Amino acid sequence: KAPELPESPEDALERMLMEGTSSFDPDSDATIKVDLSAIKKAAAQRYGYEAEGEPDAVPVEPTEELVPVVKAVEVPVTVKCRLGWDKGSINVLDFTKRMEDAGASMIAVHGRTRSMLYSGVADWDTIGKVKQQLSVPVIANGDIVSPETALRCLKWTGADGIMIGRATFGDPWIFSQCSAAMAGNEIPERPCLADRVDVALRQFELALEDKGVHIACLEARKHFAWYL
Repeated sequence: KAPELPESPEDALERMLMEGTSSFDPDSDATIKVDLSAIKKAAAQRYGYEAEGEPDAVPVEPTEELVPVVKAVEVPVTVKCRLGWDKGSINVLDFTKRMEDAGASMIAVHGRTRSMLYSGVADWDTIGKVKQQLSVPVIANGDIVSPETALRCLKWTGADGIMIGRATFGDPWIFSQCSAAMAGNEIPERPCLADRVDVALRQFELALEDKGVHIACLEARKHFAWYL
C-alpha cells in the first residue's frame, strides 16, 4: 500500500476557501503565500501559455484566483512570481501591480523567467523596478547565496527583504549569517561537520514524523549530501 501523502498546498487552499475563515486563527502570525513562480508544465496550461499537447488550454486570470483568497481569510495574503514566461514575455511590472491592486500584502519576485529555470543570472535590475512602482513590501529572490550577496542584493534592488532558496539546502545557518550581516554584526562561522551531521539527522527525524518513512528516506538520500 502506498504511503498516505500529506495534504498538498492546492488541496489546503481549496479546503480553506470551502471552509472560509474558520480554518485560521486571526490572532495568529499565519500568512498565505500564493506561489505563481511554478516552473512545471502545469503552470503553462493554467495561466494561458501554450504547452506541448495542450494548445487549447483555457487560461486562468491570476487576479481571479487571488481576490477570493484575500476575501476569504483575515490573514495577509502574499504572492511570489517570476519575471515572466521567457525573455520575450516579461510582464512582471504589470503583473505585480495587478497583484497589489487585487489585495496582495507583499510580493516576492524571483529574478528569472520560467524558461530560465535556475540557469543564468537573476535580474536584480527588474526587481528594483518592481520595488519602485509598488507600495506593498517587495522581497527579492535569486542568486542570494551568502551574507555578501544578501547585502549586495538589498542595496541593488532597494527591496524590503530577501528570500533565500537553493542556498539553504544543507545550510540552514545561512539565515543567521545573513541576519548578522544585515544588522552589521559579526557573521558567525558555519558549524563543524559533526554538528552539521547532527542537524541533518534531526531533519530526517522531522521528515519521518511528517511524511512517513518512505518519503523521508527518499529525501534523505540527497539532503544528507548537502550538509557535508
